[in-house]
Amino acid sequence: PVTAPLPAACPLLRDVTVGFHRSVDIFDFSERSSMKQACEVVTAVQGDDEGAAPTPLEKPLLVLSVGDALQEPFWPEGLGINRGMHNALDACWAAGRWGEARAGGDAAMSVLVRQRQSLYEGKTLQMHGKVRSMLRGYRADNSKGDSPKPAHYYSPDPASRYNAPVFTESQAELRASRV
Repeated sequence: PVTAPLPAACPLLRDVTVGFHRSVDIFDFSERSSMKQACEVVTAVQGDDEGAAPTPLEKPLLVLSVGDALQEPFWPEGLGINRGMHNALDACWAAGRWGEARAGGDAAMSVLVRQRQSLYEGKTLQMHGKVRSMLRGYRADNSKGDSPKPAHYYSPDPASRYNAPVFTESQAELRASRV
């Protein structure tokens, strides 16, 4: 069991900007914040004794941030729920593949982390009111496609939601990194 608070074990969770300073900050749309990494693999945790060596975990732990913790919503464009949904589905997809990746060792885990990061950087961080062309059901000019309800076919599989290429790294590079 993990006995240390997770932020102490996971640098990803310490990657935060300073909190709200004034009560009106919650309505300040002049800045948006987001985490730099969508996920991280934790292999050891630091116990209560700061001088002690970190304790290795029996199995690596995948930490996935989702929702507003990952990417602050931008309400004027109505994208908070859209980005949040895609980030959550991407996290579900990564979590669903984690057991196989963990069994494949460090290289396979690294590929999965890079794929999740690729989805975050190449798809949801780029998504805004005028740029939705990365989503299935939208054309390159951001107009809706012929399907009246493309979201009805969305699933955790990124290929069901994003137009090709799904990952910004080529599949050949991802396969080569497994060696």
